[in-house]
Amino acid sequence: MRVAIVEKSTAVREAIAALLRGRANLVEATSFAELLALPDPVDIVVADFAACAEACRRDLEALRHKWPALRLVVATPGDEGEYGQAAAAFHADDWIPKPRLGLLLPGVLDRLGRSPATAR
Repeated sequence: MRVAIVEKSTAVREAIAALLRGRANLVEATSFAELLALPDPVDIVVADFAACAEACRRDLEALRHKWPALRLVVATPGDEGEYGQAAAAFHADDWIPKPRLGLLLPGVLDRLGRSPATAR
């Protein structure tokens, strides 16, 4: 399974990568635009909530067009319902509050890696 981590903060991106090392083939990026330049597809993108904002939506949609089986997990600042609603608006396959990312992300990736991706 090839997983891309999209996060502007180097420290947060490296912490997520350390959590997933050995569980997946990792790609680190600061934006969806960086992922668009990759020749080989990724299976799952773990993206910071801000990376999915309206200004980046075009790049996210271009990625989904380039790799239709792409799965998206959004790391949100909190666990309030509005974050779940916003993640749903991004057509995310799942969302995880950043404070619980270390606890929940491995299980979410295992589940998404086993289940067939839905075509978008």
